[in-house]
Amino acid sequence: MFIDWLIVDGDCGPCQYSAYSMSTENNNRRRPYRLKARADQQALTRQRITKAVVELHETAGPAGTTVSEVAERAGVGRVTVYKHFPTEADLFRACSAHWAAEHPPPDFSDCAKIRDPEQRTRCVLGRLYPYFREAHPMMSRILRDAPLLPALQDILDNGWFPIMRQLGRILVPGGLNASSRRRAHAAASVILDLRTWENLTGTGLDDAAAAEVAAKMYAGILD
Repeated sequence: MFIDWLIVDGDCGPCQYSAYSMSTENNNRRRPYRLKARADQQALTRQRITKAVVELHETAGPAGTTVSEVAERAGVGRVTVYKHFPTEADLFRACSAHWAAEHPPPDFSDCAKIRDPEQRTRCVLGRLYPYFREAHPMMSRILRDAPLLPALQDILDNGWFPIMRQLGRILVPGGLNASSRRRAHAAASVILDLRTWENLTGTGLDDAAAAEVAAKMYAGILD
């Protein structure tokens, strides 16, 4: 196209070179746009796969989710899933990061400043138990399946469980002897357990009432 357009008086030698230069220059100019479009498409595909994993983990659980089901829900092939997430650990990490960004845990920093142990416990549980309700569809299945999946257990060991241990340290008051401190930590681990919230709310209590009951139970251990 460029050559025909640039032929002058039957002499097209230099014009051919000029046409080739213009064509190459245009191709070079378009290449970054093509690369960006490809990267954007890959990012969208990765996001679709990640969302599909989150949805399946919230319903069937990680142990009950297959790569074929992920691919089908995301609208891609199995090979595409493996291309973006070569290992099970890669898939779990992406799912965890996506879910955590949409469900960040509450801020407990001001609870830690409360001097009265019972009021401090009420503050922590008053925020934690509503979060348990929000997180329950995912966390109940994650905690259930983690013992079966080492890669998932590793994510819990480095994410969820350290948060719970930190809350336990907030709840346990200072000045206790060694025996009382062990009992306080044991009791704190119970009231901070998702299964305790399940048991309390399973009796018909709402989150606030469940938090109140648990706080009083814990206060009794400290007395």
